[in-house]
Amino acid sequence: MQWSGGPEGVLFAPLNGSRDKIIHSQVLNFQQCETVGIRRFLIHSACGWYCDANFVILTFIHLLISLAKLLEYVGNFFMAAIYL
Repeated sequence: MQWSGGPEGVLFAPLNGSRDKIIHSQVLNFQQCETVGIRRFLIHSACGWYCDANFVILTFIHLLISLAKLLEYVGNFFMAAIYL
């Protein structure tokens, strides 16, 4: 599936050749975000590409969990270093 994003919205180009336009004001669900690959552009949002609030919140929660795991590993490392 090909896609292009811009200020006017996201254009879907499925295999059958039809094109559906989704305006930014409309809500995209998480599955659609994954389908068009917006996750890669969420960090590089200089041109104004973005997804709905639910996707942003889910991504933020995922980043918090990753940070907590990293802090746990760092803490375990220092605890092991102290006991050695």
